[in-house]
Amino acid sequence: MMSKLQPHASIFLLILETMFVPVTAQTNLALHGTASQETTYTDSDGNSYSANLAIEGPANNNWDDGCSSTAAGQSTQWWGMSFQKLVYITNITFYLRSDTAERMNGFRLYFANVSVYLGNPELCFVDQGEQAFQNLIHSVDCDLSPTKNVYFYNRNTFVELCYIEINGCWKGTWGPNCTTDCPVECIGNHCFPQNGSCIWGCDLQKCFHGQCDAKTDVCMTGCVPGRGGRYCTFYTNPPVGIHKVYCSNTTDSWADGIVLYNAEYHNNDTTVFAICKYIMYIPPILKGNSNIDICEIEIGGCPYGKYGDTCQLTCPENCMGTCNLVTGKCLLGCSTGWLGEKCDRACDVGRFGNQCLRDCSANCLSSSCNHMTGNCMTGCKKGWEGFNCTEGSVLISRFCGLHYIASYLKLLFYFVIFRFPSGKIKA
Repeated sequence: MMSKLQPHASIFLLILETMFVPVTAQTNLALHGTASQETTYTDSDGNSYSANLAIEGPANNNWDDGCSSTAAGQSTQWWGMSFQKLVYITNITFYLRSDTAERMNGFRLYFANVSVYLGNPELCFVDQGEQAFQNLIHSVDCDLSPTKNVYFYNRNTFVELCYIEINGCWKGTWGPNCTTDCPVECIGNHCFPQNGSCIWGCDLQKCFHGQCDAKTDVCMTGCVPGRGGRYCTFYTNPPVGIHKVYCSNTTDSWADGIVLYNAEYHNNDTTVFAICKYIMYIPPILKGNSNIDICEIEIGGCPYGKYGDTCQLTCPENCMGTCNLVTGKCLLGCSTGWLGEKCDRACDVGRFGNQCLRDCSANCLSSSCNHMTGNCMTGCKKGWEGFNCTEGSVLISRFCGLHYIASYLKLLFYFVIFRFPSGKIKA
């Protein structure tokens, strides 16, 4: 489902029906993910049956060849596979343990972008009537939203998998080994891994009637008025004049905002960095007034302090401000005492402060000090005190001065005794 702003601010809602296509293998995504499970069974000989055994093979039902297994005595159990980025899954094939297949009766198969317990996971399959044990090799077709996590879930029993394949493609790719990019006309870059056809349909702002060729990306029935080119990615009559975009965190008045864009129209994405509560677009002004005629405007970003494909990740805690929305790198530098792109590395030994530019006090008992404050954590050398062992410097200077005076007087006394052996001292 999507909504678009059409000319003269009329709004309509377009619902596209998801089409179903036969399942064909693309690539085994399980080889590119990370396996885990809620608990791990360990036998009396100390052998652990970790989650990773399910993806290592061989592809059979033999427990002795290596199967993953959760531990006993838990009210809930799960085996999971997580991916670094969104994937479209078309089919999951898995092998149950031959001698205890009934333990998987009643299992559920979920897709989730957070966890099996959070974030409204989508149900791909449920073992109705607890019949899982009757088929040692299962093949489940799924036609759901892109996901980052796959979970086998069950209650009051084990989750045991001897082998698993998760077939599909990374979001934005399709075909054998997922080496072909989705057509540019596909809304949100979403296409079926099997044949590259657009899952949510073609972008109506590009192709006339939303019809595009899945293999060539060409708009088959022409472009909507005002668009041109084989892929309908260019404006035939671009707007004339200066377009402005403002950002504000206080009001929705452009007069109080900062300028994000101030130039003539161009048919490319514009990358900016700003923290905004309000975004205002000001079209070119002709003859004292202006009609707003927008085909589409997209604003990509994340809530403050978040990043990632779905803004599910939190910026590093030592960032000064926010971070890069894609990589998580700190954009405005690090807090005092920290270094690195993600501000996750403390100052080297002997350094502290902003950007680690300051040396620890030479009066510290050891060469190290607190990497943020400079505090001598192991104490001060003899004769020094204070937070960073610098307060004793005045006392030592006075002591040295008194010692010098005392030595001078002692030398003068010897001179007088030597000059006047009678012991009489003349003024």
